[in-house]
Amino acid sequence: MKVDETENTMNKKEKTSGLFLTLAAAVLFTVLSVLLDNGRILTLPADERGVFEVQDPARLAGKYVDDFTFDLEGEIRVKPSADAEWAVFPAGTRGVDLRAFVYYSEKQYGMTEQPQETRFLTDKNPAYVGTQHLMIGDRVDRIEIEAVPPDGTSDTASGKIAEEKAEYPQYDLSGLSFQNYRIVNEVRINPYLCAFTFLTVFGGGMLVFYRKVFSERPEWAFLLISLTAGTLLAVSLPRNKVGYDEETHLQAVMDIASMPAGMHVSDAVVNGMVVTEFNNPSYQPGNEAEMEQFDSYLAANGDYKTGENAPDFYTLPNRIPAYLAMALSVKLAKGLSLSWPLILVCGRLANLVLYAALMFFAIRRTPVGKWLMLTIALFPQNVFLAATYSYDPFVTGCLMLFAACFLRALWDRDFVRPGNLILMLAAGFLGCLPKAVYAPVILVALLLPKRFFCSTPSGDCREHAFPEKRCGAAISRLYRAAVIVVFFILIASFILPTVVSPAETGDLRGGETSEISQVGFILQKPFLYAWILLRQMISWIPQCFFAADSTTFMGHLVNGYTETKGYWQLYILLLIFAVLFDRRQAAAGENGGNGTWRTKEELRGFSAGERLFIFLMTGAACVLIWTSMYVAFTEPGAREIAGVQGRYFIPLLYLLYLLLSVRKPVKEEGRHSLTAGFRNLASRDELWYYNLIPALLWAGLVLTIWNCVTVRFCL
Repeated sequence: MKVDETENTMNKKEKTSGLFLTLAAAVLFTVLSVLLDNGRILTLPADERGVFEVQDPARLAGKYVDDFTFDLEGEIRVKPSADAEWAVFPAGTRGVDLRAFVYYSEKQYGMTEQPQETRFLTDKNPAYVGTQHLMIGDRVDRIEIEAVPPDGTSDTASGKIAEEKAEYPQYDLSGLSFQNYRIVNEVRINPYLCAFTFLTVFGGGMLVFYRKVFSERPEWAFLLISLTAGTLLAVSLPRNKVGYDEETHLQAVMDIASMPAGMHVSDAVVNGMVVTEFNNPSYQPGNEAEMEQFDSYLAANGDYKTGENAPDFYTLPNRIPAYLAMALSVKLAKGLSLSWPLILVCGRLANLVLYAALMFFAIRRTPVGKWLMLTIALFPQNVFLAATYSYDPFVTGCLMLFAACFLRALWDRDFVRPGNLILMLAAGFLGCLPKAVYAPVILVALLLPKRFFCSTPSGDCREHAFPEKRCGAAISRLYRAAVIVVFFILIASFILPTVVSPAETGDLRGGETSEISQVGFILQKPFLYAWILLRQMISWIPQCFFAADSTTFMGHLVNGYTETKGYWQLYILLLIFAVLFDRRQAAAGENGGNGTWRTKEELRGFSAGERLFIFLMTGAACVLIWTSMYVAFTEPGAREIAGVQGRYFIPLLYLLYLLLSVRKPVKEEGRHSLTAGFRNLASRDELWYYNLIPALLWAGLVLTIWNCVTVRFCL
C-alpha cells in the first residue's frame, strides 16, 4: 500500500514538473525570439538606430533599413464599366497593388565584392491602411516604388490606360503620389511572433512530456493541439474576410447577437459583413505594423451600437443552432463594450471552443478508430474553419459525435439506453440541420440489432433498460421509427422547397443560375443527369476524399489558386497510417474505455451487410451534395457540376475510412500469414504510431500557420 502511494506521489510530481518545465521553456524561447527578431537592430551603431526621414529613396547609400515606411496620397480614379463615368476615391479608400524594387548594398565575400540580388516586394494595399510598411532588414542602396491597379492593366509610369486591351474596371493612378519616406530602425516586440513561439513551444513540450498520456487518451491530444493551434490562427488572421463566405456567416452571427433591438452599426462594421472593396481578401495587412493600423481603424470607426446603418439580414432558422456559440460570445463582448476587432476575435474563438468540445467528446466516446477521427479532426482545413466564422465546424463536430455514439452502441450493448440514444439522434439531427444533404447518414443508426434493446443476448427483458416495457422488440420499433422520422424531417427541409417551389435564380456566384431550369432538366432527363453525376463524382474522388481539397485548403489563404496547397501529402500519409495501424478498440465502460483496450479475441468488426449499408448511405449523401450544387450553383443545362469543394465531404470521411480500418480478428490458423501479421501489428499498446502521430499533426499545423498566416500577415 505504501509503495502504491509513493508511486502515485512520484507520478504527480513528474507531471507537475513537466508542466512547469514546458511553461519555462515556452517563456524562454519567446524571449529568445524577440531578441533574434531585433538582433540586427541591437548590433547597429547608436547613430543608426531610431526613425529617420528620407528625402529620396533612390539615394540611400548603404543605410540599414529595417522598416521602410511611406504614405500614399492623392486620388484613385476608377471606371467600373465602359458606360460608367470615372469615380474618384481618396488614396487609402481603394485597394491598389504596390511594387517595390529593393537594391541592396554590395557586401564583401572573400576577396571580392559581389552585389546581392535585387529583391522584388509586393504589397496588397488594404483600404484601411494609410502608412505602408516594407520590412527589409538589410543595408540598401536604393528603393523604387510604384502603384499598379489590382488587375495590372494600367500603365502607371505614364498614368495612361490602354483602353483597347484593359478589362473593366479600369484604374487611373496618375493622381497618386508617395510622401513622407521614413526609415524605422527601432526595437519592437511583435505580439504575433511571441504568441506563435509561446504556443508552439508549449504545445510541443506538452506532447513530449505527456506522450504516454496522449497515446492512451487521444482526445486530450486533440484538445491540446486544436486549442493551441486554433487560438494562434484566430488571433493572427486579419479582422476581415479570410474564410469561406465568412462575411455571410458574420451577418447571421450579428443578426442573432443583435436581438431584440436589431443592428445599428457604422460603415466600418457593415463593410465586414458584405462583399465590398473594404472586405476584399486579396487586400490584407502585410505585417504587424499594418495589422495594428488595421485594428486601430476598426476600433475607432467600428460602432456596433449606435451606428447610422440598420441592415436587415435574414438568418435561416435551421442554421441558428450552429451560430449560437459565436452569437453568444459576440453578445457578451458587446455588453462589455469591447472594440470591434476584439469582438471579431471573440466570435472566432467561440467557434473554435465549440468545435474542440464536440470533437473531444466524439473521440472520447467512439470505441474504435480514435486516431483516425483525431487525424481528420486536425486537418488544417478543419482547424481553420473552426478559427473563422463558419457553421461547418458545428456540422462536422455533431456528425462525428453521432458516429461515435452509434459505434459505441454497436460495440457495447450496455450503451443502448434512453439518454445515450437521444444524444445520438440529437447530435445527428443538429449536425444535419444547416446542411440537410447529410441526412442519409442518420439512417446508419438503423443498424443497431433488435436484440440490443434487451439486457441479455437471449432476449430476456426482465432486466431491460426500459423496465416498464414488456419486450425489447417494441422499444426497437419505437427507436427505428424515431430514426426514420428524423431522416424525413431533414430530407423534407432540403428537397421539398427546391422541388415544390424552386427559385427563379440560384447562387449568382455560379453565373446565370436558375433552380427552376435545373430541376426541370433533372426531371425531364434523369438518365442524362445520372450520367453527368456519375462521371463527375468518379473523376473527383481523389479531390474529395484524399487530396489537398479536403485536408489543407484554408479559404483564401491556401487553395487551388494560391502558390501552395499546404502539406497535404503528410495528411494523406497519416490517413493511410490510421487505416492500417489504428487497430485498438476501447473496452466497455462509462468513460469510453479510454486507456483500456480489447484483446484481439474481443475485437468486433463490421459485417458485410453493415459495410454495404454504411457505404450506400454515405454515397447517398455525396449524391445530394453534388445535386444541390448542380441545382443552385451550376448554369442550366451544363454538363459539368460547379461549386463543389472538398470540405463538403469531410463529415463523411470518418465512416468511409472506418470501413477500411475496422476488421474482424484473424483466426488462429491464419495468424502466421504475412497479411495477418501486418493486420495485428498495431495490437501493442506502445506502438510507435500512437506516440508519433500527435507530433506529426502538431508539426504540420505549426508549419502551415507559420508559412500561410504568420509570415504573410504578422512579421
